[in-house]
Amino acid sequence: MKKLSILLILFFSISLIAQEEQESIVVNYKSEAQIDLNDIIAFFPPKNKAKIEAMYEKELADGIYLDYTLKTNGVESIYQLDEKIDNSQSMMGNATRNIRQAESTPIFKFLNKGIYKREMEFKGLKKYVIEDSLNNTEWNITREKSKILNFEVRKATKTLGNQEITAWFAPKLNIKDGPEIFSGLPGLILKIEFQKIIKGVNTKMIVTAYQVDIIKESIKVEEPKGETITQKEFNEEIDKFIKKMMEMRNQGVDKD
Repeated sequence: MKKLSILLILFFSISLIAQEEQESIVVNYKSEAQIDLNDIIAFFPPKNKAKIEAMYEKELADGIYLDYTLKTNGVESIYQLDEKIDNSQSMMGNATRNIRQAESTPIFKFLNKGIYKREMEFKGLKKYVIEDSLNNTEWNITREKSKILNFEVRKATKTLGNQEITAWFAPKLNIKDGPEIFSGLPGLILKIEFQKIIKGVNTKMIVTAYQVDIIKESIKVEEPKGETITQKEFNEEIDKFIKKMMEMRNQGVDKD
């Protein structure tokens, strides 16, 4: 009995030490957002299209850059836009603020459950909590290699919907996580290219890590609360709202 007690004390002591020394990874990413100009022009009356195209085309050619931080322990993670104030009154400044507003809420990933959650809001719609699959469809890992931040990375691709996603992951960083909702590779994703809809606008995202830190700190995830829908359902709500607004505009009805 005495031996059993000693073994139990030893077991719990080791467990406590393991919890105290749990390692997490913090990754800082730079994201370039390339906006589809045709999607922006569609929001304006036909008579203004040429003027809007001329105003946006030059500025958008340089891209929009945002910083994100991923905190992950391989089981749960938080991916969040870094706060930054932009008072620019240019067309680029307005586009950047629109994207920042849409991206302002963090993505909480539960890798062991294969789901993510995110609180989302679109002007004119109520707030929702998106809960959906991490879409861990099978990746095609190629033989192509490169280096990012002195880490050897390998190229992987997969098809999601009608788009092909390209990722570069580091096998030595043995955490199956990455930017946005992407995960499932045998190593941390340090670069990824994909398409997403932001405020009704088709946007190409190129996300690349510029700093990786391993820390002895646990990641605490507090799940968002509210009415839950899928990403597809939320996108459909936005599409219906935009269609309604454009119909009102074409009919000459003023919008608030």
